[in-house]
Amino acid sequence: FELTNNRLAKVARYYSSLAGGTASVKFSEEPAEFSNVLANLEMSADTLSKIAATLANNGVCPLTGETVLSAANVRDTLTKMSASVEGEFYFDIGLPAKSGVGGGIMVVVPGVMGLCTFSPRLDRFNNSVRGTIFCRGLSKRFNFHPYAYDADTDILSMKKTGKQ
Repeated sequence: FELTNNRLAKVARYYSSLAGGTASVKFSEEPAEFSNVLANLEMSADTLSKIAATLANNGVCPLTGETVLSAANVRDTLTKMSASVEGEFYFDIGLPAKSGVGGGIMVVVPGVMGLCTFSPRLDRFNNSVRGTIFCRGLSKRFNFHPYAYDADTDILSMKKTGKQ
């Protein structure tokens, strides 16, 4: 996972520079697994949402238009993120995400948006309770779960058909 670590470090440093150096990036001295690298990042919800938006925008920063990650790097990062959130989060919500024990959840809706929630109370899997509730409602409301079937949705046009 060393390549993934380097990708995240690049994105973290990029946003740290945009924030005037106020976002600090701390990495352990030994090579770490993907989740350990993310766990050692200290960033605001605002900065994490910008990183999520960049991942959702296929590696292009939506604020500057600068390409920060290649499409292949984004694909690999989102794939790993899909498997990194503990508990039933991915099964319920179906979106690539990363949670932290501080109460933040960074979520990516590929091709649509990236966001970060923050609420410190954690569930038994160390995911934010309110963040999980919000993400579950968002995914359900806008049918973001890639494997959810809604009988009232026309799969080709993604518009409500009105059929009951």
